[in-house]
Amino acid sequence: MEIVQFEYRGRVESGRIETAEGELLNVEVKNPDSYMVGDFIGFFYGGSKFSVKIIKKGPQHICLFIPLFETNFPNNRRKWPRVCVDLSAFINDYLSEKIYEIPPDLRIRVIDLSIQGFGFISPEPLQVNHSYYLLFEVPDLASELPTT
Repeated sequence: MEIVQFEYRGRVESGRIETAEGELLNVEVKNPDSYMVGDFIGFFYGGSKFSVKIIKKGPQHICLFIPLFETNFPNNRRKWPRVCVDLSAFINDYLSEKIYEIPPDLRIRVIDLSIQGFGFISPEPLQVNHSYYLLFEVPDLASELPTT
């Protein structure tokens, strides 16, 4: 988990990123009760400070709304906090295999996730500015579900 810093009520504090989904960022903090839902904090990232809103809090975290479309927010996707993962997936040409020849259902490894995307490793070179579809390999969970 990545450590981040933010300013709240005049003091600089730190936390750890738990999850990032769309414009929501869950940050583990030491004392969530000291934060008020609806307040704004100054979030430090990439050498800049951004105003983000606390929209929820839990027993060990606060949930922040990070507006992705504000002009002052970083637009370099690689500078967003990234969470390391190790997921198996398949990738293939979105339009037609005739446009760009890659092996059907090329296996890739997704290695990190962020608010605006993910990183992956491919054994084959892929074309830049081209559309692909991604299919994650998910084990069958039906046998693991409790029966009633």
